Amino acid sequence: MEQIQILGLASLTAGIVKIAILLSPQAQNKFTSAFALVCISMIFQNAFEFLATISYYKNPALISFLLHSQVLSIIFLIFCLFVFTLTVIQSKHARELASIFGLWGLVCTYLLLNGHLVLGYEQASYSIVPAPTKLHPLFNAYAFTTFASMLFILSRSSLKANGEIRTKSLQVLIAIIPICLVGFTVQLLKLLGFNASAAIYMSIATTFFIAIMMLYKSDRITIFKIKWTVIWRLAASMRDVKLGKWVELVEELMVKEAMHISDNNQTEAAKLIKSNQTTVGRKFKKYESESTGELKCITSPLQGKH
Repeated sequence: MEQIQILGLASLTAGIVKIAILLSPQAQNKFTSAFALVCISMIFQNAFEFLATISYYKNPALISFLLHSQVLSIIFLIFCLFVFTLTVIQSKHARELASIFGLWGLVCTYLLLNGHLVLGYEQASYSIVPAPTKLHPLFNAYAFTTFASMLFILSRSSLKANGEIRTKSLQVLIAIIPICLVGFTVQLLKLLGFNASAAIYMSIATTFFIAIMMLYKSDRITIFKIKWTVIWRLAASMRDVKLGKWVELVEELMVKEAMHISDNNQTEAAKLIKSNQTTVGRKFKKYESESTGELKCITSPLQGKH
């Protein structure tokens, strides 16, 4: 197998995985619609990359069209990721920001289609890289600025936002970091004079992004976190708990941790531990009042000494 065919195989595999994930059932809302758009743009990018590698030595006219299409799909993918980020944080200025970066992407598209962005393409090891024009830094700036903006927006939201927005922002931030790292590394290597390409690493990073987002959407990671926290606390309390109290202690820890993760949203907490809202609310109040009572018993003797 030739080196360039390795890239094609990686792109094909990544595309198939993304299609399989995209076809999984999911409720339709703004978040899932934006996520589906990101998936589709990633699938197109993988498809054009695969087709370009298998026809690289056969048809020069076709390869030019496919590689131009691949660059177009990358421009579109970057924009879709930015829109997805704005959807996650529920930005009040989403339209204005999307318009600015969308216009920037359209300028890059116009330059590409008119031959002012890329002169041609050449093979570099296992990858195919564009021969840039003097205006190509405009595309690099577009990619760099968009990725940097996404990292800043998501980091800020994961620290300062409330409730579900903060949780989703952190989830998307974790999922998108590999894509940004690959993009930043490639741009840095190009500035240093290396003929670098994202190639295989970007296919892996985008597949990781979609897989992680689907796991978060199904709450599997969150449920695992709750169970692991409960197990850890049970292990720490093992010597101090009587046998008859274990079931109640497990229930208390599950309820409290679910409420903590969901920011005291009873509906979300109930979904996480497969219970109902009324039961979770009632038990949480019970355990909180018991904890408050124990705290008063501990503090009152101390207050008496003063």
